[in-house]
Amino acid sequence: MNELIDKFSQHYKIERTECEAFLSAFSECGWAKKDEMVVPGEFNDNVYVVREGLLRAYIPTEENDISLWFAYPGDIVFNVWCYCREEASPIGIEAMTEVSALVVGKEKLAARCDGSHSYANVFRKILEGHAADYEANTISLSECGGGLERYLSILKRHPELLQQIPLNKLASYLRLAPQSLSRIRASLK
Repeated sequence: MNELIDKFSQHYKIERTECEAFLSAFSECGWAKKDEMVVPGEFNDNVYVVREGLLRAYIPTEENDISLWFAYPGDIVFNVWCYCREEASPIGIEAMTEVSALVVGKEKLAARCDGSHSYANVFRKILEGHAADYEANTISLSECGGGLERYLSILKRHPELLQQIPLNKLASYLRLAPQSLSRIRASLK
């Protein structure tokens, strides 16, 4: 737990003691590889913190789904449509590896925030960090001119994806055809 608190504290720029207090409302959960944390078309307004493993959010399509983002140890994960809009999810979130996480329900989290300004401020900081991370990832991929640059960018920022994510899922995240990603990888060997 100490390692998670350290990652969480560094990632969201929150004092360690505040992280401990925030995470005290959470309980343990986990998924096996390929398990769905959020099923498209269903409702899940829980908030999670990844302890170990990788999660992937995706949009289902008739052909191949489209990878939107990945979550790593120390990241907070929740479904925006369910949590904020109280609507069924148009996306799915699945375990790409075995995942260990912490979970808290929206009602319990809201009660904690209503009862403590400091707790609410910590959650606000986390949400701001989450939004900034999403934009930074989007900008990073958008700034890259071609497939090779996007691949090198993800290789630099998250090399673990290359070993743990199937080629077709990584290709959709990089907005490439799987064959193009294979050629890029082969050219770098």
